[in-house]
Amino acid sequence: GIAVVATDIPQAAALSGMCAEAGMLTWQHDICAPLPVPAGSFDLVHNRYALSYVPEALVEHVVQELARLVTPGGYLWLEAPTTQAVAAGVHHLRQLLQWEVVYEHFHARSASAHSTIISEEQRTAQVGPLSIHLVGVYRVARIPNW
Repeated sequence: GIAVVATDIPQAAALSGMCAEAGMLTWQHDICAPLPVPAGSFDLVHNRYALSYVPEALVEHVVQELARLVTPGGYLWLEAPTTQAVAAGVHHLRQLLQWEVVYEHFHARSASAHSTIISEEQRTAQVGPLSIHLVGVYRVARIPNW
């Protein structure tokens, strides 16, 4: 069977109720704080859009914590509108922790409102205003030892 644990902010009480009715355990939690669960507790950690609300200086810390929760061989799925600095932080962690990239793309929108999927090289070479949407699924080979 599958067990689902969802976290959300206190303002999302109605969503938490719907999740509970569907048999999911729901926690209300500040994403910038460590989750009170042992390392390697989950086969899949999916973070959708929450990273866009994390202060830029804390994003790498939050992603490290999410990776800590994934069992070796499990998956970390990140999806969020982000900045170049945040995308660079995720890239740095990906290399540092030797994540296998299962799927990754950066969807970019420039000031001229043209939208396209760009490569890592194009993202790092970009100069000027750019809005980036990251979608990445990574296989975590080991639990980070922070």
